[in-house]
Amino acid sequence: MADKKKPAQQAQTTTRVPQIVGGRYKLDKKIGAGSFGDIYKGIVPGTDEEYGVKLEPTNAKMPQLMYECKLYKHLNGGPGIPNVKWFGTEGNYNVMVMDLLGKSLEDLITAKPNNHFSLKTTIMLADQMICRIEFLHSRDYVHRDIKPDNFLMGRGKKKNIVYLIDLGLAKRYRDSSTHQHIPYREDKGLTGTVRYASINSHHGVEQSRRDDLEAIGYVLIYFLTGTLPWQGLKIENRANKFRAICDMKMSIPVETLCKDCPPEFAQYMKYVKDLNFDTKPDYFYLRRLFRSLFVKAGYTLDFIYDWTTEEGDKEKEEKDKQDKDLLNQNSQNALTAQQSGSKPNLNASGNAISGTALPNSIPKVGSSGGLQVSSSQNQLSGTANQTQIQNPPSVPSGSQPAQIGVQVPRSGTNSGAQSPQAQQLTPQQQQQLHQQQMQQLISQLTPQQQQQMQSQINQLISQHQIPAGLTPQQQQQYKMQLQLQLQQQYIQQLVAAVQHQQQQQRLQQQTGLIGAQAGAVGGNIQSGIAPQSSNTQQRTIITGQQVAGQQAQNGLVTRPGQTGIQATVQPGLARPVQPGQFQQNQRK
Repeated sequence: MADKKKPAQQAQTTTRVPQIVGGRYKLDKKIGAGSFGDIYKGIVPGTDEEYGVKLEPTNAKMPQLMYECKLYKHLNGGPGIPNVKWFGTEGNYNVMVMDLLGKSLEDLITAKPNNHFSLKTTIMLADQMICRIEFLHSRDYVHRDIKPDNFLMGRGKKKNIVYLIDLGLAKRYRDSSTHQHIPYREDKGLTGTVRYASINSHHGVEQSRRDDLEAIGYVLIYFLTGTLPWQGLKIENRANKFRAICDMKMSIPVETLCKDCPPEFAQYMKYVKDLNFDTKPDYFYLRRLFRSLFVKAGYTLDFIYDWTTEEGDKEKEEKDKQDKDLLNQNSQNALTAQQSGSKPNLNASGNAISGTALPNSIPKVGSSGGLQVSSSQNQLSGTANQTQIQNPPSVPSGSQPAQIGVQVPRSGTNSGAQSPQAQQLTPQQQQQLHQQQMQQLISQLTPQQQQQMQSQINQLISQHQIPAGLTPQQQQQYKMQLQLQLQQQYIQQLVAAVQHQQQQQRLQQQTGLIGAQAGAVGGNIQSGIAPQSSNTQQRTIITGQQVAGQQAQNGLVTRPGQTGIQATVQPGLARPVQPGQFQQNQRK
C-alpha cells in the first residue's frame, strides 16, 4: 500500500502508448506501475529476449524517469541492481528499457494463504536487502522509499537474487568526492510510503542512511508476522491518518512490536533507531544478527524460499497429472492386451511389466562396483558400496506361478528396448512409472512374500552406507532408487525360483518320476528344495544367464564364473533353496 501521490498518474494524457520503442523493443502486456510510471513487458521480435519497459508521460508534473535512469547508470549494474538497456523519448512518453525481473516481494507475500513468510525465507531476504541498501549507500544515495514492492526477485539463473528498484525518490546524502554529509534539516515533507516510513521522516527530518534501515526493519517484521500494528486504520483524513500512524510507531515499544519475532529483530530495530543522522551504520553487524539466527535455527543456505516450494509443488501437481493420465492409458492398454489373450511379461532385465516397458532409470551395479545415482545437481558414481542379492527367495509350499502373475521369457529377449510411452517421459516421470508398476507387481505376491521382501530390504537399506556429500533430498532419492532396484531383484529371483520349480516338474514328468519318487522328490520341490543328485556334489541352476565378472545382464549379481544364481546340493542330501539374503560388500 503506497499512501503517497503518484504524479504520473495525475497527469492527464490521451496519447496512445507506443508499440515499438528504441527501434527494436515491442511492448507486450502491462506488468506493473512504479512511483512515476507504468511498466510493460518488452520483447525483441524474432528473439527470446525480454525486457522491462518503463513509460512516463512527458507532461508529468514531476518527471523523474530521466533522473532514475541516470542513477541506475551511476550504480552501473551493481549486485542486485538492474541494467538499463536504452533510454529515450517515444511520442509523448519518456521510455526506459531495463532488465526484466520477476515478482515483487509484495506480490509473493500477498499470494500466500497466511500472508507471511517463514523465518527461513525472511532471514535470507533480510541478508540480501541489507546488502542492496549498503551498496546504494556506498554510492552516496539513500533510497527513501523502502517497501516490499521495490524489492523484486530475478528470473532464470538469477531467480534467487533480490533486486532493488524504483529509484525515482532516491537522493544523494553526501558528496561523492569529499564524502561531506548533507546538513541536518527538519522542514521536509514525508517522502516514501507511510506504512514503512521511519519516525524521523514522519517528523519532517531529512532522511539519511538510518531511515532506509529502519524502513527495512518494518518490512522484515511485516514479512515474518504478516502485519504491522498500524495497518488498516480507518481514518479518512490523510493527514490525521499519517499522524496516527506516527503516534503508534512512537508509542509501541520495540519489544512489543517484535513480540512475535526472534530477539534478533528487536536488536536490529533498537540499533537502527539509536543511529545519529550522519552515522555510518554497521551493516556487517546487522547482517551478522540474522546470519547467527539462521545458523542457530539449523537452516541450510539453499535459497529455497517459500514460493520456491510452492512453485515446485504446482509443477509437481502438473507432472503428476500427466503421469497419471499416461499410467491410466498404459493400464487400459494392458487390460486390452489381457482381454485379447496376451499375458504381461517380465523379461530378463525386468523391463516389461503389465505390457509397458520399464525405464532403465534405476541404479545399476557397475563392473567397477557401486550404485550410480543421477540427480539434478550431482552425478554420483563409483561409490564403495555394492548391494546385491546372492540367493533367491524361497517359494512357499504349495505356491503356484499364478500367485506371481508374470513370466520370464526365454533367453534372447531384447531387454534394452523401451516402449514409446516410456521414451516420452522425463527421468522423474520414468521413475514414478517404474514405482507404480513395481507396486502393481508387488501386489501380486502373497502377504508372506511381501513381508519377507520388505523385511530384508529394510534391513539392507539400514546397513547401506549412503555416499557422503548428499543433500537430504538427494539421500531420499538415493534410498528410493536403491529400494526400487532391490524390489526388482527380489521379484526376478522369486520368478526364477518358480520357473525352476516348473522346470523340475516338467523334468519329473518327462523322466517318469511319478509315484513314490514324485512323492519324495516332488514334495521337496514344492517346498523349495532342490532334487537330490548322485554321489558327487553338483550345482542346480536357478536362472540361466551367463555372468561376465560381477554384472549380470538381468540386473542380478553373482560370483565370477557362475551361471545365474545357484544352490549347492550335497551328495545324498536334499538342501532347500535358502530364503533371499542381502549382502553388502565393501570394495577394498
